[in-house]
Amino acid sequence: GISLTSPPTCPRRRDHLRRSRAPFLIVAPTGLLGTWQAEIEKHLQDPRLGPLVPAFGGNLKLLREEDTLRARDIETGKASLDAANWRDAGVVLTTYETLRDYHFSFARTRFGLIIYDEIQKLKNPASQMTRAAKALNAEFTLGMTGTPVENRLQDLWSIMDIIAPGLLGASRDFEKKHPADDREALARLKSQLMDPSAGRPSYVLRRLKSDALEGMPAKHVHALEAEMPPVQAAAYHDLVVRAAAASTAGTLGKGGMLSILANMRGVSLHPTDPREAGEDLDTYAKDSARLSQTLAILERVAQAREKALVFVEDLAMQERLAGLIQQKFALPVRPSRINGAVPGLKRQALVEAFQSRPGCFDVMILSPRAGGVGLTLTAANHVIHLSRWWNPAVEDQATDRVFRIGQTRDVHVYLPMAVHPDPAIRSSSFDLRLNALIERKRKLTRDLFFPPDASESELGELFREVSLESDAHSEPSAAQSHANDEAITRTADRSPVIPDTGLGRTSGSEPANAVATPGTGGQTQRPTLRLPRPVAEARVKIWRTAPGEARPTNEILALFDHRHIVQVTIRDPYAIATNAARRSQIRFLRELKDRANALESVMIEYAPEADGDQDEMTCRRDFGSSFASAFPGAAPKLILARRSKRSRDDDFHDRFVEIDVRHAAGATKRHELTIGRGIEALYNERRQCTVTYVPPGVL
Repeated sequence: GISLTSPPTCPRRRDHLRRSRAPFLIVAPTGLLGTWQAEIEKHLQDPRLGPLVPAFGGNLKLLREEDTLRARDIETGKASLDAANWRDAGVVLTTYETLRDYHFSFARTRFGLIIYDEIQKLKNPASQMTRAAKALNAEFTLGMTGTPVENRLQDLWSIMDIIAPGLLGASRDFEKKHPADDREALARLKSQLMDPSAGRPSYVLRRLKSDALEGMPAKHVHALEAEMPPVQAAAYHDLVVRAAAASTAGTLGKGGMLSILANMRGVSLHPTDPREAGEDLDTYAKDSARLSQTLAILERVAQAREKALVFVEDLAMQERLAGLIQQKFALPVRPSRINGAVPGLKRQALVEAFQSRPGCFDVMILSPRAGGVGLTLTAANHVIHLSRWWNPAVEDQATDRVFRIGQTRDVHVYLPMAVHPDPAIRSSSFDLRLNALIERKRKLTRDLFFPPDASESELGELFREVSLESDAHSEPSAAQSHANDEAITRTADRSPVIPDTGLGRTSGSEPANAVATPGTGGQTQRPTLRLPRPVAEARVKIWRTAPGEARPTNEILALFDHRHIVQVTIRDPYAIATNAARRSQIRFLRELKDRANALESVMIEYAPEADGDQDEMTCRRDFGSSFASAFPGAAPKLILARRSKRSRDDDFHDRFVEIDVRHAAGATKRHELTIGRGIEALYNERRQCTVTYVPPGVL
């Protein structure tokens, strides 16, 4: 844990603040106020601290000014609570949200001491909560947290600006002075905050359990690998193929990369969304390497008549897991769950019930964020991280619900990891690579004030590892080793670039390793593109054409000759923004329908915020009119869908085409095209164009 303190301006006797009769204020998350009250009553009984005033929740109605009704300071701009109600108190307990809503009322009192428990709640300097804290008056301020840097280094600046205003300078200067990747700068910062100087104690006191508490039990971390069962392995293989193909082609933007990582993370937990799973819980568990491992661990815990915590953030998975555990272990009730939807009082009641039943098997399921802070659950000595957070600080906080004062038994922490059975993929399995990233971040965070959240560059490196990018490269011949970099993208014909694996090529194409290379007497040679074996076996095709070269449109359309196409989905922010874009989408769809047996439906997902040649409604009307003209008679059903709002991390330029084809026995399978610069590039020879085709899963 970390304690951040504002140093006293003069020496004080230990009881000075108490003799001043100024009340103490404790600000904590709602779920922790019951713990604070219980600990105060246990260790600091009256009259040593004086009366305790709870200033939150339903108690606020007892503290209001007579004429304020239910008004809040944040709405009226004046104090709504009567500070006289706590002027003679010993301790005032409140929440961060109450402090935000009634900041004028609290600011009227000069407190002898303010304690901020879990002060990382004030990590955003622009939030109303943080501004409210800065409006308070105190003789001494203490902040407590296990994560002084929860996401980025600016978190530390924000909370230190409350503890010791001005110590770290202006926010902008602090950011420039301490780059997140500058270890020397971070070491200097650590020294500034944690090393005492003449006449001044440290601003930051850090307590590691191993350093401060003699007799703490041992903590054992078990990283457990298990092969994915067939259903999970097939789903994961499909994602690897798509990721590797997009990575090799260079057509995937930042948003697409993050989307693939999120999908890999989800499939590594379970290939089927828990909201869509059937009622057979046993079958559902068997389709997941991690769920199967978790149940095996719980069997051993049950045999020892001990308790366990299971951390997983997906609420639907929490619900399904609770039912699975109840059924498998014949429990009278489902395991209790703590997540963001559980209010503070109920949370405390669940904790007390869990703690009060020693000597019997029990499980509690928690969200890493909501259940990983402030709770004491030492009745358990087993922790399973069923799904893992990118941030090791959040994971360690969760583990410490068990590994804390009051724990008398060795603690066992389990990290179930799903690995793919294919040797070509196994070492790059998402769980293994994520575990390596978390361990690197954990070491840096332990040694320095290092931002524990995965940075953009680290996520990029993780993507390169799990997409097998290191296995994909071009091997130029000796004659062309000196050729310019453009050679790899120049194609003398319109054949797809695929490896020579004996799987065949597009009919009529030249060998895939041919390219027109300067200085070779006109001989046609192309560097061989070595794709990872799983990608090659999936028969992925990649076309690369430079400006001025013929487009591969016919080869792409030929893939769907005489097919029954159920739906074509074009995801392109600029799909209807300009006249050229609108005409290109319609031309592609018309030519596709001419070659297919049927085309039932079309959906165009576009971004309304894309800069276009007309306003959005005019673009929609123009596209609809042109679409109807292009398909006289029975036109496919058309849906123009506005792209749902995405996060700031999504790449605005990701463009995909999904073609759902009805295959034998009525099964519908999805064929995917990723097109750099969109379908418009297929019909504009002035642009470079890279197209990746990924067929339906082959496992």
